[in-house]
Amino acid sequence: MGGKIDCYIDISSFYSYLAFYYLVRNLDTLRDHGVEVEFHPVFAGVVQSGAGKSLSPPARVREDNTPPWAVSRQKRDYLADYETGRAKAAFGKPEIAVPEDLRDLLELGWTQKAGRALLYIKDHHPRHAYHTTWHYLFHCFWTLPRRRIRDEPVLAEVLRELPSGFDGAGTHTGTAGSTAAPNNKRHDALSAPPPLFSGDDVTAIMAGQATEKYKAMLKDASRGINDAGSFGVPWMVVTEDNEGRKEPFFGSDRFHQIFQFLGVPVRQFELLPLRKEGGTEHGSKL
Repeated sequence: MGGKIDCYIDISSFYSYLAFYYLVRNLDTLRDHGVEVEFHPVFAGVVQSGAGKSLSPPARVREDNTPPWAVSRQKRDYLADYETGRAKAAFGKPEIAVPEDLRDLLELGWTQKAGRALLYIKDHHPRHAYHTTWHYLFHCFWTLPRRRIRDEPVLAEVLRELPSGFDGAGTHTGTAGSTAAPNNKRHDALSAPPPLFSGDDVTAIMAGQATEKYKAMLKDASRGINDAGSFGVPWMVVTEDNEGRKEPFFGSDRFHQIFQFLGVPVRQFELLPLRKEGGTEHGSKL
């Protein structure tokens, strides 16, 4: 029992957000089971564009591995009308606002600067700051009013306002978890947690993410998982300690399989039979 989950994610990926949220909520429990979790920023555009090219003809695939929702109206409508709503409910993230037209993600999803900033923060700040930044960037990208973190001035503004201890509650314009009415702004400001980063910190982060070092790190991480077989995100590489086995898992709905692979206890999803009471059948209550 025990091992490591290397989780490769991109801010612009809806299912990356769900995978991150699930894992970050369960870090303590996983640690108790001897499982380490490490988050790695990648740029999904590089991962997807390289996937099709790694296949040789006559494989019948789009060479650029364009997401199905970007070219298929049926897939787009299904995701918008059903799948994303079900996933939000299952993960307890009703505040996520999926664009009405999922093709907008192709324009919004240039997250290289955010990914490089995360790499810099990972190198220069404590682990909790790194995780909090992930959480806030996801929140700003996926809740309204949506922030264009692809733009450098917006990314810097988001980092300056990032509340320390942010855990996904509330809005991204004030306190983490505040529900104060507009006429309570003074109270709201007094009770707001301090920013996670100082002005000097943000200046250093923005300068660092623009360097060749962090540009190369993001490219290498993205191409690295692509070369290892990834075709999208979230992509998780799971290492099991006892026998040293390592396997990849794709998507935000594979955690039961991951936990089985790691040998940690997990409750299985199970269809329950009808109970018969006094000759009458009753559906089992979950």
